[in-house]
Amino acid sequence: DIPSLGVKRTFPCEEWFGKNESDGKLEKTLYPAVDADKSYKKSTRWEITVYTSDIRHAGTDAEVYINMFGNKGRSGRVVLGEGLKDRDDFFERASVDVFTPEIPDIGDELLKLQVGHDGKGRGDGWHCEKIVAKCLDEENSAITYTFPCGRWLDKEEEDGQLQVDLLPETVVKKTAEGEETNLDVAKLKNELYTVKVHTGDKFGAGTDANCYLSLYGTLGDSGERQLSKSEHRDKFQRNQTDTFTVECAELGEIYKLVIREDDTNIGADWFVASVLVIDSNNKETEFPCEMWFSKSKKEKSTDCDSALIPLL
Repeated sequence: DIPSLGVKRTFPCEEWFGKNESDGKLEKTLYPAVDADKSYKKSTRWEITVYTSDIRHAGTDAEVYINMFGNKGRSGRVVLGEGLKDRDDFFERASVDVFTPEIPDIGDELLKLQVGHDGKGRGDGWHCEKIVAKCLDEENSAITYTFPCGRWLDKEEEDGQLQVDLLPETVVKKTAEGEETNLDVAKLKNELYTVKVHTGDKFGAGTDANCYLSLYGTLGDSGERQLSKSEHRDKFQRNQTDTFTVECAELGEIYKLVIREDDTNIGADWFVASVLVIDSNNKETEFPCEMWFSKSKKEKSTDCDSALIPLL
């Protein structure tokens, strides 16, 4: 698969590798099959400019990533600066860092951008001012999307989330002659979802593990969010309901969620009875669960994550 060329190329083999097989060779040269290339729209090079805020402790040593959502698909997680020797110098206070990743075809309109980090390293908390994404493959022109952020991505600040959805504030097309045109901005808006997780009433049902949730709707997904701040200091205890908020770009009709725990700490096993999701219009979507999340006990039939569908 060669995204930069937009080609999938097949190299037939159908030969043995072994000293006692066929010609006895352990290395062979393969050539592409004739007229077998499969073409698709090649990947697009983007210029991603990240502005770290000019406030105390704004910089981070964590691994920062983005996920771009277009009208025809998404990029998947793209780690900024991956493989570069000076990677530790990125995302310092008041810095402006520029990256030029190749992104698979996501369509001709960028709807939203998820940005986050892995929460690792010394001083992992990060305050991002904004991100500017410029499409470089437009013929003789460029389209620039500006995504304001202006918030912490830090377990100890604000809502404790390490990932956030950003929506474009402006979209500008610039021709080769320097003429600029403001384009219409996508109609998505940010929405606040209330998530109520009910731990079952069984012996050992509660967990001390870290728990995560992803919401999926007809307009996209929230990305994985840690369930970190509840009204209860001791979360996920037997027969207890914990309430969380997830802020993200509107998802449309919610049709699935994925919930998991990371199997860390003593007493990681968890029995989830149900999850209730309430959107900003107070529409409730209930997801029955009634299952264990465990890797340690054979009688507990699920792994540490599960996809749930809503109650009809």
